[in-house]
Amino acid sequence: MSSFGVRFGQLIRRYREMQGLSASEVARDALGDEAKRSRVSELENGKVANPRAKTIDAFVVYFNIPREEVDACRTPPSPATDTGPSPDGKTKPTGPFINVPRGRQVIGRETDLAQLHQTLADNPHAQLTNSAAILAGQGGIGKSTLARAYAETYHTEYDGTLWLLAATR
Repeated sequence: MSSFGVRFGQLIRRYREMQGLSASEVARDALGDEAKRSRVSELENGKVANPRAKTIDAFVVYFNIPREEVDACRTPPSPATDTGPSPDGKTKPTGPFINVPRGRQVIGRETDLAQLHQTLADNPHAQLTNSAAILAGQGGIGKSTLARAYAETYHTEYDGTLWLLAATR
């Protein structure tokens, strides 16, 4: 059975990796000192069984982690909340979001949200196939924020949401 520290460390690593940040960047920005990189690594690797409230709060604020996700780390997973295969052999999500980073508030993007929804949901084959859309553009224009807003707004129309990172190499 894993401890809160192990589960919280996994959560922090997931958020850091989703945002493409190094442990040094997180140490500098969340903990105020790049030299605390080893502390971030220790936490992510489950070597801190009971992180201090101050440390937890620093990461919650920095990554904008919902309090529910932190609270979920306090409770060991049970068979009832397992994400293992369902009777039909498919993997079932535990909630509306899987691996979706917290986003900033979306203001003035209602038209973009509606267009994205039309692309995904109004597809005549949407009920028969998986639909996908690509949001492309310069860094910092709000692609991830728009995708998160879409997931939050329309999650009840889907069985689950899986967030994939695409990188240019």
